[in-house]
Amino acid sequence: MSLSKSIAILIEELQINEKSGAKLYDSFWKYIAKTLAEDGSVEINGIGVFSIVKTEPKDDKSKAESKIIFTPSAAFKSEIGVGI
Repeated sequence: MSLSKSIAILIEELQINEKSGAKLYDSFWKYIAKTLAEDGSVEINGIGVFSIVKTEPKDDKSKAESKIIFTPSAAFKSEIGVGI
């Protein structure tokens, strides 16, 4: 889903103006990024958990890296019709 589509949904659902929708969207994702950077994970109740995990080097020439993973909650999986 595109940024503009996400903001349009917020505007319609919350009955707010475009500027407020954009600010809400931006603030939400900035909070996620800040919390991930500080704590290594962030849980959104009913949605799931974003976490930073360190990967092991694949061989002697590569190095360990970090990546962000998302683990959906059981409620979210059920909502979208994905088996648990």
